[in-house]
Amino acid sequence: MTDDKRQKLLDCLINLSLRSGFDSFEKFRLYKEIMCSDKYKAVYPETQIISNSDDKVYVDNMKVMTAQNLYNPKDGSMVKFADKTSVSLGVKEPPIEWWASEKFDGIRAVWDGEKMVSRGSASAGGKPKVYTYIPEWFKKTLPAGIALDGEIWIGRGLFQKTSRLSTLKPGKSYTKEQIDNIWLGKEDPPVVFKVFDIPNDPRPFEKRMKLLQTVVKDAKECWKKIDYPGKKTFPIQFTEQIKIKSMEQLISLYRELTSEGAEGIMLRAPGSPYETKRSKYLLKYKIKEDAECIVRDYTLGEGRLTGMLGSLKCELLNNGVSSGVFTQIGTGFTDSQRTNYNKENSSEYIPLGSVVSFSYMEMTDDGIPRHPVYRGIREDYFVKDQGSSSNQGSSSEDFKNSIIEALKIHVRNEELTKSANWTYKVRPYKQAIALFSATSDKISNVIDALRILRAGGAKFPNEEAYFNKNKEYKSSTLQKIHQVIKTGVIPKLIEPPKDPKQDAIEELTKVAGIGPSTAVKLYNKGIKNTEDLKRAYDADSSIINLKQAIGLRHIDDLKKRIPRNEMNQWNEILNEIWEKTVNKLNIEGTLQLSGSYRRQAPDSGDIDALITTDNYSPTIMNTFYNNLVKEGIIQKENTIAKGPTKIMVIAKIDEFYQHLDIFYYTKDVYPFALLFTTGSKEFNVKMRADAKFKGFSLNERNLTIGSPLGREVKKEEYNDKIQKDFPETEEDIFKFLDYPYVLPQNR
Repeated sequence: MTDDKRQKLLDCLINLSLRSGFDSFEKFRLYKEIMCSDKYKAVYPETQIISNSDDKVYVDNMKVMTAQNLYNPKDGSMVKFADKTSVSLGVKEPPIEWWASEKFDGIRAVWDGEKMVSRGSASAGGKPKVYTYIPEWFKKTLPAGIALDGEIWIGRGLFQKTSRLSTLKPGKSYTKEQIDNIWLGKEDPPVVFKVFDIPNDPRPFEKRMKLLQTVVKDAKECWKKIDYPGKKTFPIQFTEQIKIKSMEQLISLYRELTSEGAEGIMLRAPGSPYETKRSKYLLKYKIKEDAECIVRDYTLGEGRLTGMLGSLKCELLNNGVSSGVFTQIGTGFTDSQRTNYNKENSSEYIPLGSVVSFSYMEMTDDGIPRHPVYRGIREDYFVKDQGSSSNQGSSSEDFKNSIIEALKIHVRNEELTKSANWTYKVRPYKQAIALFSATSDKISNVIDALRILRAGGAKFPNEEAYFNKNKEYKSSTLQKIHQVIKTGVIPKLIEPPKDPKQDAIEELTKVAGIGPSTAVKLYNKGIKNTEDLKRAYDADSSIINLKQAIGLRHIDDLKKRIPRNEMNQWNEILNEIWEKTVNKLNIEGTLQLSGSYRRQAPDSGDIDALITTDNYSPTIMNTFYNNLVKEGIIQKENTIAKGPTKIMVIAKIDEFYQHLDIFYYTKDVYPFALLFTTGSKEFNVKMRADAKFKGFSLNERNLTIGSPLGREVKKEEYNDKIQKDFPETEEDIFKFLDYPYVLPQNR
């Protein structure tokens, strides 16, 4: 081959590699070498920190690019881009020229070139977890040695089914074939990986997308060569990106996608890098609520909209009554609507005095909707006169206590009858009870109730519109609230039918280690109570496992309540042995009995001890356990579970055996765990509801912003309020939340 031909061939290959999204022929060549191969190699992050806990594997240092909101939830302003980096990149304010795609309601995941890793969650301590199992055919589809960022997705509205995938593994609950069938979509749609970025590519977004398209296209060619049962759907899908040219286009796209069940829209800045943090180059656009208002005036447009409608001046409706509060609706109109808004013979006429529907992000403290977006005229909406009464409740009477009592009875009735899916049915009632109990606001009508529920995080979309059209509410919770307000009648507690199977399950699950599913299996074998189980175990010891056998052996003792004087002895003995343990190890630590004992109750059901040390060490629990064995408090044969963070045993210091659980927490988690385990349940529910009203999610491990999946409160935020990097005591948590401190005995 002549030098001229060789150069032409090289130029051709370089052009091919550039068109494929690579910035050099060498990278293109290396990619082609591993395409369709099984040369799996973790490439993101470049050096991984792997940890293990409870048979789960985590990539501790994997970080992904997460989204900010398009609008600032505090003041309603749009994200600003005046910083040096944005100016140097030429990033303009959204949404014009930004890239838009559907916001999927799946589980964020990264293919690191070797394994699938889900984004860290609150329940996993924030650490990214490696998928326990993915089908081999699914893995073979994924590119070896190339990182992909995306969403594991089944379909719109199927988040709950998607979220379980990372934990499924072949074993007692599922066979390999059953899990494969879930991924294949034998019942629901098949599992797909909606890919939208390459996390270890430092180039601008558009170049990453070009490469990503090539990777997905090539992966499909590799997939065609794979043969497996049930093969039907290519499981990797490139996320299409649409360039936004106007606010109207964005709103139209939002409406189109959400009408089909999508969560909202993601916006990506043109020319932006992949940042491993919450980035303003990746934004969420999601309209949260709908409302109605009366058109009172028109405002003409300026600039491009000169001579056309600029905005509508509207008076908000509250419970169907004009409120005296005004807002301007300036987006959501087509140019045709802006032209024909005042023409009576036009189908796009928006007459003064008409009721229009609009969407908005959220309400300000003054009750003004942020960024209202026009949706259309409400032909079916009836506006009441200011002086008219509503069958939704009077303006002065407070129905709150009656509503709480009625909802509690509904919950109890469901618990007694245990109808199909009863545990799911009672959840919204319990949430409403907690939110109503936590507020000092009066409930004079259903709208008051709705405001409290929504402020606490409940959704209840479009309920007002549904009521105006159908004269009843869509939600069963609101139906019951409305019934109490209209009639003043509170339902009665019903007498449950006798169910021998349910009685047996309740009796058998009192044995430590036996859950409902095991109890059902035992019942199906003719075992109806613990006496039956003892006889069956004597005849065949394989009927239950060794841990369950420990619980059965001491069941008669464990059914008894523990008197206060014995709990005092447990407290003294455990603290004494704990003191010896920490002194020997030359560390500082605390042991505290929680639950009803800490609330100074006259007796307790079991013993819960919480421990913490200044410096966390996985060897602490083992040392403490060995000391308890040495002192004769614990017998190894009565140990149900033992690990670095939890000990579960049956032990005794007096006449009867008791259930003893010991939990070990790090210093920053300990105050939250102590608050949660102290109870009571009612107090916890009330305090959590109050935290929710204030924009926080309080759980047994930490305090997060907005929801359990929100970010943790930062050191700076704690320092501003309590002058500490994190709460060191229960009192610190109360102080941060502006919640009056309540002594344990008063909870």
